[in-house]
Amino acid sequence: MALLSGRNFETRQDEKEIADESFRKLEKGLYQFTNENKFKHFVQNILRGSGYDGTSMLIARNAVNYAYAMYLRLFDIDENHAEANSLVRRLLAISLLTGRHSGSFETKFEQDIKRIQNPGDLAKFVATLEKQELADIFWDSTLVDELDKPTINNPFWHMFVAAQNKLLKQGFLSKSNIARDLATDDVHHIFPKNYLVKHGYDKTKYNRIANFVHLRNDINISVGDLAPRDYLNDILSSKNDHHSDITSEDELKSNFGDNAVPILLMKAVAVDYEEFLKQRQRLMAKMLKEYYRSL
Repeated sequence: MALLSGRNFETRQDEKEIADESFRKLEKGLYQFTNENKFKHFVQNILRGSGYDGTSMLIARNAVNYAYAMYLRLFDIDENHAEANSLVRRLLAISLLTGRHSGSFETKFEQDIKRIQNPGDLAKFVATLEKQELADIFWDSTLVDELDKPTINNPFWHMFVAAQNKLLKQGFLSKSNIARDLATDDVHHIFPKNYLVKHGYDKTKYNRIANFVHLRNDINISVGDLAPRDYLNDILSSKNDHHSDITSEDELKSNFGDNAVPILLMKAVAVDYEEFLKQRQRLMAKMLKEYYRSL
């Protein structure tokens, strides 16, 4: 507020020129922040461009606000727009993956903004963050562990969904529906919940991130409480297609790849569940790495 009154901190006097310049910067900043076209472009180019198709997927609001502020900052320094979009998408992903803007983040936010003074500064900043935060140990270990959480209400699951959306992956057990076509509530267990309960697994186990997948509701209802080995054998043997349009083992394996599902599932029963989770966590982390590089 002292700047808005024209305060010169060296002479300790109020000067009209400083006040006028401060109001000009404030006016420009407010216009940028509230400019409807810029916000629409941010949603289209950054959020949807990253695979986030709905607000329910963006539960880490600090990270989104931070990305939007950085997006607006690039207009001030005349950064190349095509490169800027890619950099802001990666910056959003880093924030979501590492949680660096969770909680109270005002000081870090201000420090980051001050780093971006000229074209090319954001590229250098993102490269630095990648070296610091996204080394091989992050993709191979840290992220794998994060995917062991007992709930899908977290940024890691939503980013996996965004990855499938952006990379145009198939929905589980369907070669005609890409994941992006499915409703946000078409999320179901790979090892059916009731099947696992019957074998002694509680909520903290059957609701692991790695046991969820985008799956059409009609397929899920048909599968019911069957073991994966049984419902997959039904599909391949044509005994009961469970509304799936997959007709061969090669098609099924390709579909597994699109959903980061290990081949182990084809013969899996309850005793294989823990190993399945471990293998799928690694495959999901691998897909997230592919996704990040595509941004």
